[in-house]
Amino acid sequence: MGDENETMVVEVVEGKSGELEHTAADGKKRTYYPSYQNWVELEELGVWQHLREPEQKGDQPRLVTQLRGEACLDDYDISVIGEPDNKARRLRFTLEAGDVDPALAESDSRSRISLSKPLGGARLGFSRADWEIGNQDEWWLSCQLPDHTITALRDAIAAGRLRTVKLGVRMQDLYTTDHPLAPASSKSHLYLRPSRSGKSIEWPEMAYGYVIQFAMELSRVDMRPVELDQDNPDHDHMEVRKAPPDQVALALGVLTDSVLSLRSTLKWVGGIAVACLVVLALK
Repeated sequence: MGDENETMVVEVVEGKSGELEHTAADGKKRTYYPSYQNWVELEELGVWQHLREPEQKGDQPRLVTQLRGEACLDDYDISVIGEPDNKARRLRFTLEAGDVDPALAESDSRSRISLSKPLGGARLGFSRADWEIGNQDEWWLSCQLPDHTITALRDAIAAGRLRTVKLGVRMQDLYTTDHPLAPASSKSHLYLRPSRSGKSIEWPEMAYGYVIQFAMELSRVDMRPVELDQDNPDHDHMEVRKAPPDQVALALGVLTDSVLSLRSTLKWVGGIAVACLVVLALK
């Protein structure tokens, strides 16, 4: 770990509405507002199983299924306040079965009004590179969803039917430069706050909250008509699509043509053979 980051302190002041005001080294001030809801799209996902140590003495280790892969933030980057150059868009992603923490849910319900109920827990954080153990800077997102959701995802992966997965997460201690009254189409970058204890960016605060939206797309079937309905007065506005050729029918057609050609050839050869036999008989 670098000594420079260990001593780098970022001056932030928290406002009454939860916003943070950061004063840069050049004296310029910038305000960061809480960012409560964001979308994440999974780009890669695999099934991982491992044994977890028993929670109580005498219990047996249990086999735990995790889904691991890579997630991508929806059109924005994430960094730490005071360290804008160290930003990323892709996160290491893990998902496993779990319930919503009741204490966290109660705290969240008192802090804001939301029409979406939590589906599972979520944590987002940053692990800084450490040359002693050989790891690199890593942004990560860890989520928990009900067991039946994990089973459905695992089965879809095994069957090769999973196409896309998107998650909506609502987080505390996650910030943006967008004002709360900014339009929903505005997508500013995200930020973690420096540590509360020493205001250092070495180990920023972890954002935590919930999964509030979940959607996955499985195999897709095109059910549009392949031919126009001539009796439909609106057929001019319908999309024209040609049915794909039947490969079996094409193969049978080629085979039929070959057989007919062979029969014609055999007729000529047979006729010539008969003529030769007649000539030999007359001699």
